Amino acid sequence: MPASYDRIAAWYDESVRNGSLLHDPVVPTMFDMMGNIEGKHICDLACGQGVISRLLARHGARGTDIDIVEKLLAIARHYEETEQWNV
Repeated sequence: MPASYDRIAAWYDESVRNGSLLHDPVVPTMFDMMGNIEGKHICDLACGQGVISRLLARHGARGTDIDIVEKLLAIARHYEETEQWNV
């Protein structure tokens, strides 16, 4: 059974890409709080389209993405495969 967020996956993806959600002010603070994550394996629960995991990789960590929204996971795979959205 699809998650209710499947219906708004495209809107959510666009909102994150355009910075209209809290993503832009929250993410830098989160990475500052984590400190050095190089070599760590981090689980991104409710990963959405995988923005955080791509940032984790840029900081030398490995990420495992988990989400119940199949459409957002498909978007995440698409970005990863095509490198269309490098954060």
